[in-house]
Amino acid sequence: MRVLIIAPYFAPNPEVAAVRMVSLSSQLAADGHAVTVLCLSREGLLRENAPEELTASVPDGVRTIRFDLDYSTVPLVADYVNGKRFTRALQRLVDPADYDVVLNTCGPYYPLEAAPVIARWGIPYVLDFRDLGAINYRPAIVSGSKAGSSAKVALKGLYGKLVMRRERRAVGIADRVICVSDIDLDVMDAAYGLGSKASVATNGFDEARLEAIRPNGEKPYGLTAAVFGKFMYYDKDKASAILEALCDVRSHDVDAGLAHIGKKYDWVDGVIESKGIDPACYTNLGLMEYQVGMACLGSADFFVVEDTSPDDVGTKIYDYIFWNKPVVAVVPPEGPLAKLVSGFANGFVCTTSDEVRVAVEKIAAERLDCLDPNLDRDQFSRRHQNELIECVLAGAVKEAWER
Repeated sequence: MRVLIIAPYFAPNPEVAAVRMVSLSSQLAADGHAVTVLCLSREGLLRENAPEELTASVPDGVRTIRFDLDYSTVPLVADYVNGKRFTRALQRLVDPADYDVVLNTCGPYYPLEAAPVIARWGIPYVLDFRDLGAINYRPAIVSGSKAGSSAKVALKGLYGKLVMRRERRAVGIADRVICVSDIDLDVMDAAYGLGSKASVATNGFDEARLEAIRPNGEKPYGLTAAVFGKFMYYDKDKASAILEALCDVRSHDVDAGLAHIGKKYDWVDGVIESKGIDPACYTNLGLMEYQVGMACLGSADFFVVEDTSPDDVGTKIYDYIFWNKPVVAVVPPEGPLAKLVSGFANGFVCTTSDEVRVAVEKIAAERLDCLDPNLDRDQFSRRHQNELIECVLAGAVKEAWER
């Protein structure tokens, strides 16, 4: 197949948002497909990342077409403006005659604005939702607004209606829709009526990259919790609950703390100070290239994850599963991530700092060193999930040829 992947976040961006498509494109190319990725230029990535953070490599055999949007960051209008600019860039840079299928991974979600253009190309259009997008609209999208709380609520409501309309249109146009969990699929089916076009391909750990990595043996605390990726991004209270629990454990002569491998957001120090948290219990190691970050992660004693989504699983949990160490998850207790974590012998789902403290104390007291002694890692690998996506793409192409 000749595959066009629309993935604004792609190598050299090493962050979680890029990892799924970097892995998939590598495997597709290795399987003999011609793979092109339409992604942000280095200049575009530098609007969100420092130069030293752009460390990931484009997989062998994968071609890239780079675009730059001159991003708008104004709340509410930014996504609309960026969508229009992306659509113009797509039409300028891409010749549809060169491709058999288009795969658009979301988010970011502004490329969905181009769905009507892709529909006119007459080639299969596949959507990959790593998150629920408009259905699970995140308040952080307008957190940069200086407006008061009532204005933020109004912005959120209006923005939500706009992106829901755009997403509904794109899903209706798409030949296939991929979700990362059964719960996500059910939610999207209820909202949009996906029918037979829907399938599930979860995230997973990239064994091709991870199996050669060894923990570097360095950790900032005697009992080190670690998080890879975003921390204190979606919910300051959940993240604070983790730090408060670690501080409480530290007060009992245990050298415990959190090592954050990822970008430190501007508000972290202010939140720590406002809540009276000992700053010694948090160490930011910075944004790292994936393999380097994984070597640091593998040296930790256990992992933490915090999220607000009742429907999403995310990607970092699968890297945690690879290392097979205890996980403390401060997440909605009825969601798919909670269900996944609680299915392991040493997976702890918490909602308060007290529950986190109890979990950490149990890990320390019983010297728990694995997520599950009977863990079957293969079922959580990206190789397996990439094969599922490849089958979805092939099925869409075959059906188009038959038509």
